[in-house]
Amino acid sequence: MLERTTLARPYAKAIFEIAFATKNYEKWYELLRVLCFAVEDLRVISLLRDRTIPLQEIINFFLEICQKFLDEPGQNLITVLALHRRLEALPEIMRLYKEMYAERTGTIEVEFLSPVMISEDEEASFRRILGKYLSKTVTMHCKVDKELLGGFLARAGNYVIDGSVRGYLANLKSSIGD
Repeated sequence: MLERTTLARPYAKAIFEIAFATKNYEKWYELLRVLCFAVEDLRVISLLRDRTIPLQEIINFFLEICQKFLDEPGQNLITVLALHRRLEALPEIMRLYKEMYAERTGTIEVEFLSPVMISEDEEASFRRILGKYLSKTVTMHCKVDKELLGGFLARAGNYVIDGSVRGYLANLKSSIGD
């Protein structure tokens, strides 16, 4: 079986190209979000995996539950994904779509962990510093992680910036050879 990312990439790319051409990024994002919400439900997953249910019934089900978000291209997306049995790949399609959007707009989402809640001024300062370091506009999602002894941990895509006490001690330990 092909890896889910490999299956999802052409669909995400096609959706992104349509969104770019029509300047409807948000509309497509909302449609993908609603579809992902639907396909992550355990009952829907069992419906999608049941090969005895005709594809047209699955298509009609999705068209009905998403009708207020659908125009003709959205209906076509559901039909194509259902016919190729790729509806379960929607969460990965959405993840790739978000990555393509961030790449195109020069933005990046950063998960910022610290042992205590940081102030708005501290968040702005970290956002500015991380933006310079990553050469992108940063959107931060701050969370408290009580397991951090001090400092912070920032995750942005494939980057991890470990400014925690634990990270500092691990670096110190490796530099002295133990």
